[in-house]
Amino acid sequence: MGPLRRRIRDLGPAALALVLLALVGARPAAGAGVSIRLQIDATEATVNGEVLSLDVPPVLVGDRAMVPLRFVGEAMGASFEWDGTERRVTYQRYDTSVVLWIDHGGALVNGAPWQLDVPPILVDGRTMVPIRFVAEALGAIVTWEPGTRSIVVEDPRARRGLPPPPERPSDEDRFLPVGAVEELPGGLVFVSGRSGGNLELYWLRPGSAPLRLTDHPARDFAPALSPDGRWVAFVSDRSGSLDLWALALPESRPFSLPEVRPLVRSPADDMAPAWSPDGRWLAFSSDRLLGGRIYEVWAAPVTWGETGPEPGAARPVTSLEALEAAADPRAELPYQAIEPAWDPGGDRIWLVNYDLPAPPAEGEPPAGQPILNLALAAFADPDVPGAASFPVPASGDRRQPAWSPDGEWLAFAGRTEGRWEIWIMRADGSGLTRLTYQTGDALWPTWSPDGAWVAFASDRDGDFDLYAVEVATGIHVRLTDTEGAFDGHPVWGPLTPPSGES
Repeated sequence: MGPLRRRIRDLGPAALALVLLALVGARPAAGAGVSIRLQIDATEATVNGEVLSLDVPPVLVGDRAMVPLRFVGEAMGASFEWDGTERRVTYQRYDTSVVLWIDHGGALVNGAPWQLDVPPILVDGRTMVPIRFVAEALGAIVTWEPGTRSIVVEDPRARRGLPPPPERPSDEDRFLPVGAVEELPGGLVFVSGRSGGNLELYWLRPGSAPLRLTDHPARDFAPALSPDGRWVAFVSDRSGSLDLWALALPESRPFSLPEVRPLVRSPADDMAPAWSPDGRWLAFSSDRLLGGRIYEVWAAPVTWGETGPEPGAARPVTSLEALEAAADPRAELPYQAIEPAWDPGGDRIWLVNYDLPAPPAEGEPPAGQPILNLALAAFADPDVPGAASFPVPASGDRRQPAWSPDGEWLAFAGRTEGRWEIWIMRADGSGLTRLTYQTGDALWPTWSPDGAWVAFASDRDGDFDLYAVEVATGIHVRLTDTEGAFDGHPVWGPLTPPSGES
C-alpha cells in the first residue's frame, strides 16, 4: 500500500500543525498546508518553513518520540482538558477523542481501548506524550527519519491540494462525484439486483457502466477474486443448495456471458469463499457438519490447470470445542465461524466468530444478542484445526475483514452507535481508524489495488450503493446510483473491464 503517509486517514479531518505553537500563541491559518519538522533533543523546529524555539525539546523513550502534550492540542486546534486529580488529558478534535493518563499504558480513542508502548511521562515538570500515537489518532501523517532523528508531521488533505474540512464533516465535503478525483485503478466485481431484483454479478470500472457477468434465475452473490484477479469465486443456489461456483473475467469485447463452473458442492450450505494469497487454497464457511447446526471455516486445496481452478476435498479449519458441544443436540452452541479472510502470510485465516450468549439461568432475562468478533485460526497444518481469539479495539460488533494489498492493514465493518461503519487497523490491533461516518450502514470493505482507497456499500440514501473512501483524506466518491435496487458486496481487483460495446 505504499508508505505510512498514504495509509492513515484524516480521522477528524484537520489542518495539522503539531507540537510547536503553544509557546508563540499561534495556530496555522485556515487552509494552510502544514509541514512540521522536529529533531530529538533539539530546541529548534520548523513549521511551514518558519523556525521556532522550544523550551522543552522532543526526547526518545525507548524508540518512541515524546513531545509536550499542550503543543499537540493547541497546534492541531483540538480542545483538551487536563484533570490534575486523575492526571488525565483528553483531546477532542472533530469526531475524534483521545484520552491518556500519565504513567498509564492504556489509552482511549473514541472510547475504544488501546495499549501504548510508552505512556505519557513527566520531564522537567512537563507532561510528554508519544507523538506518533496522538498525531495518528487525530489524523496526522507522521514520518520518522532515523538519519537525522527527525519527526515530520504533515496534513494529508494539503498534500492533495484540498481545503481544510468544516468543523463537522458534511456530505458536500465528504461525498464527491467520480469526476472530482483522479481515475480510480482496476475494477470492482459486485452484486446487484438492478435487473428485476434478482442478485447477479457485475463488473464495474469506476466512472463507467457496469458489465453483467451472470444471468440466472438463482441468486449469485459473495464474490471473491483470485490472487491474480482473473477468476471470481462466488456463492449461488443454482443447484438447489448454496454452493461455490467460479467464472473467468472476460479479457475483451464483445463477449458473451462468462462460462460458470462449479467449485465446491455439497448438500449443505457453503458460503463466503476466500482465496489464499498463493491461490493454492480456497477457504469458505459451511454448515456441513452436525446436521447443519453449526457453521465452521473449511478449506479446499486448489490446483490450477489449463481450464482454471480445480479444488480438492475440503477439510475443516476451525472445528474445536464447538463441535464437541454441538454433538449434543440439546447443547447451546458457543459460536459460529463465518466470513474467512486469509492472513497475508497464508498461514492463518481471519474469521468472524458469531458468539452466542450463554443461556440465562432459570427465571433470568435473556443474556443479550449474539456478538460478532474477529478471531484468528491457525493454518500451519490444515490437518490440525486450531483457533485463537484476537481482541479488536472497537466498540460493538466486528465483521467482514479485508486485508490491504501490502498486508499491513485490515479493514472491517464495525457496529458503532447502532450503525455499521468501516474501520481499519494494523494486525496487532494498533492504528485503529474509522473511515466512514454514514447516515446508514456501511458494509463489505475492499481495498483498491494500490491500497489508497477502500470501497464499500452503504444504504445512506435508502438503497445500497457503492462508494469509495480515500484512506489518507477521508474523501468519498460515489461509484453507483441505482434507484430502487441493491448494489453491494464489492471486491476490488487489478483488472479493468474491457472497453467498447458488450
